[in-house]
Amino acid sequence: MKKFICITLVLTVSIFSASSEFVYAKENIDKNTVKNNKDIVNTKAECAKSTSFVELDINNVRAGLLNGGDMWWDLTCCAKYEIPKDSGLHSLFAGAIWMGGITPGNQLLVTAQKYRQGNIYSYWPGPLDSFGLTGADTCLAWDRHFKINKVTIDDFRNKYQQGQITSANDIADEVKFWPGKNNPYLLTSDPNFGSSLNNNLAPFIDVNGDADYDPLTGDYPDILGHQAIWWVMNDAGGTKILDGSTTETPIGLEMQVMAFAFATNDLINNMTFYKQKLINKGNNILNSTYIGQWVDPDLGNFDDDFVGCDVSRGLGICYNGDNFDEDSLGGYGANPPVIAIKFCEGPLADANDSIDNDRDGVVDEAGEQIIMSNFLYYNNNNNITNGIPINAQDFYNYLRNRWKTGADVTYDGADGTDQAFPPCKFVFPD
Repeated sequence: MKKFICITLVLTVSIFSASSEFVYAKENIDKNTVKNNKDIVNTKAECAKSTSFVELDINNVRAGLLNGGDMWWDLTCCAKYEIPKDSGLHSLFAGAIWMGGITPGNQLLVTAQKYRQGNIYSYWPGPLDSFGLTGADTCLAWDRHFKINKVTIDDFRNKYQQGQITSANDIADEVKFWPGKNNPYLLTSDPNFGSSLNNNLAPFIDVNGDADYDPLTGDYPDILGHQAIWWVMNDAGGTKILDGSTTETPIGLEMQVMAFAFATNDLINNMTFYKQKLINKGNNILNSTYIGQWVDPDLGNFDDDFVGCDVSRGLGICYNGDNFDEDSLGGYGANPPVIAIKFCEGPLADANDSIDNDRDGVVDEAGEQIIMSNFLYYNNNNNITNGIPINAQDFYNYLRNRWKTGADVTYDGADGTDQAFPPCKFVFPD
């Protein structure tokens, strides 16, 4: 059957030097924006592409994570979302955040990652400065993940309270080199971190209240779960290309991510979580902005997967097309499982929103939490209607729940392309 991708959340907001945080639980394989009232000029840092890879593995899932806007695969061929852990079975192949909006000058800006084929690339490692800029050395220094277990933090806190932390040598590396603001040990380890450490970065408990991270004064990482991995990336570190040839103007987006998981004796042991902080450091307000979670699920044998959504619970779902997932092709065998992606805590609506995200019949009020606003798929082919997105407009159309042609997605009982039927926000509901 045809491959598909699902987008599980879309919201409409105006973004200007602000941040949004939310948790959400087959493939083809010096920067940026300086703006006056009308003209945009690109000066590129030309950062190297990210290569960092790490695994979130505290519970029954082994999830491979990257620092180039994507996750859950190995950059070459293979899925890296293994569940049950050590089984050799995988249920997700790739995932990424897509974002697009319109500037007051009517310019479409989009950032979106898929599989990094050829020159197609949207994200680079590291934070941006207050002008939305970065440099190649900064990107290289941040091409890494910061992984820590809660037991390591607890051990540090106990030792500190007992007076056993008297020098930097007494501090576990995971605590010592946590990328909190102005961490002196991280700067010493690589001078290329430089002024980028002045940013508000990985969260920490600031024991002495000086706003800087120094574990020798008792500061320690503030994480979620029993294991957490933190990293930061941006869409302005080089030449951003979506179609293989056309240079796109960066948004000036900085994305800080904390992936985390809990080791439990219930279903949470089969879950991973991702908290993402999106900061617009560019020079443009973005209106009609959409943020979507793109997922390529491969539930065991990818060749018989189907997708759908549970509208009331805000779930995007991948399930097997029959009761047996061919184990000879990497499948789960008899009675295969289902995997779902959910936005547990969506961003909050602002006063400029004019949509009914929670589908209660009333336009969202400021501060109301946005949940899954639409659900869509596309096929892994060159179909002009519902095939692979090529350019910025294609990505943006999918984000706003339209086909590549700009036509409505319809509730037609089939693939959602028949324009004789009414438009809908959720394909394959229930």
